[in-house]
Amino acid sequence: MQLKSRVSYPISRTNYVFTIVENLGLCVELTESLNASLHVSFWIQIGLAILGILGSLIAAKVSLFRKLRSPASVQLTCLALYDCLFLASSLAVAAYGVSGDLDGLGVKVFMGIRTLTLWGANYTTLDICVERLISVANPFWAHSRFSVRFSMKRALVIFFLGVLFTAPYVVDQVEGYSTDTVCSRERQMTTFGLVYTLYLSLLLLYLLPFAAIVVVNVCFAVLLCRLHRNSVRPKEDNSNAARELSALVLSLCAWYGVCMLAPSMLFIVRLTRLEVFEPEKDIRVAAGADTMVVLCACANFVFYFLLWRPFRQAMCEWLCKVDYSSRSTSYATNSSERQRSSRKTTLQETSQ
Repeated sequence: MQLKSRVSYPISRTNYVFTIVENLGLCVELTESLNASLHVSFWIQIGLAILGILGSLIAAKVSLFRKLRSPASVQLTCLALYDCLFLASSLAVAAYGVSGDLDGLGVKVFMGIRTLTLWGANYTTLDICVERLISVANPFWAHSRFSVRFSMKRALVIFFLGVLFTAPYVVDQVEGYSTDTVCSRERQMTTFGLVYTLYLSLLLLYLLPFAAIVVVNVCFAVLLCRLHRNSVRPKEDNSNAARELSALVLSLCAWYGVCMLAPSMLFIVRLTRLEVFEPEKDIRVAAGADTMVVLCACANFVFYFLLWRPFRQAMCEWLCKVDYSSRSTSYATNSSERQRSSRKTTLQETSQ
């Protein structure tokens, strides 16, 4: 077979494209058009990662403010930090891909960080969903059980489980190499390559959190609709802040479902060995799915800013030095004075 180009690309266990190709025994000729498509996806990931890192840093900084301190804010801060680290590692890997310098320890370390942070972001999102569902379904029980310290403990558990899951990736990761074709090797069809790399990654990184988040949020949306229809709102969930937080969680999870659907379905299709795409087109689709994961982490700051009013006010106070607390206090004072004057007027009219 005459080769049209020679390219170097990392054979990484955490990369959609070549995890699929290497373990299923596909042999794909890397043509100039395919190489150009991969470089386009790299540059898109770099641009999204830069924007997402800035947004995630701002989100993490603002979420740590004392006025936002709550059990939910701890998990939202962790989610912003995981997104920031995931985007930073994705930026580094994409930069290696553009430059072609993919052999060495750098790619190995960054791909391990990428897997760890993806694990943390997925299960932190699931933790936020479960907490909000319980808080709305049984607010009094949740108020007595959920605390900032308990949220920190759950965050540590998620992190340590992620470290245990990621350790084999870093220890036994396939190194990048330069070749004219991407083919399976003897080591790629071993028990580790198939069971751990593909099946456990599919189950624990994608299908399990994806399915759990979808089920929990469907139950959450049904519960909110039922409460709204029956006009029965628990006392603890009757404030605007609680409703805005519920809207934020639902929006984050809906966006997560949209972005993670393509990678999850692509893994399932390739594991079942369905010939849906040609090998070259399959790599392009997989690169697009990888870009969707980066887009999922990039846009979370937008939901924080648009749907979480306390976050928006704290961010304006931090950046613009605007004191919203004094404005809200003066507004509350003026409204109470207006209510008192209206009551006095009503009493006077009644006495007359």
